[in-house]
Amino acid sequence: MPRRTPLTPGRRVPTTSLALLAVVAAVAVASCGGEERRTGDADLQVGLRFRPDPPRVGTAEVGVEVSEVDWTPHNGATVILTGLRDGVTLVVDTARGQGAGRYLAPAFRFEAGGDWVVRVRVETIQGRWVEVERALRVDVGSS
Repeated sequence: MPRRTPLTPGRRVPTTSLALLAVVAAVAVASCGGEERRTGDADLQVGLRFRPDPPRVGTAEVGVEVSEVDWTPHNGATVILTGLRDGVTLVVDTARGQGAGRYLAPAFRFEAGGDWVVRVRVETIQGRWVEVERALRVDVGSS
């Protein structure tokens, strides 16, 4: 069995250790929050938050942040939110601009608990677009 030595400054970490660390980090990031899928302009960044988090049956506030790839806020976009459950569209709402790249849908309605997908479509006045879908679980608990 090979002898293990402690890491010392200037000593290289084995490539297999770095690969394992990368896999562990990817799994940890994927397990934090819902699964996301995106299409469209890669230079448009979209952040999504729910209040309460996780959302419950009833209404939830949905906040969307839109920025350029360098994190410069993007104002003046049209932001459409769609809620799907079992592949069926149950909710469509428009988030209103709040300034500084922030958009808000204050009463997005989740009609039932369970697994949902929330789709956010952002269309800029320059004709650019991005669509982000996030899978999430809606709680049945009281609101």
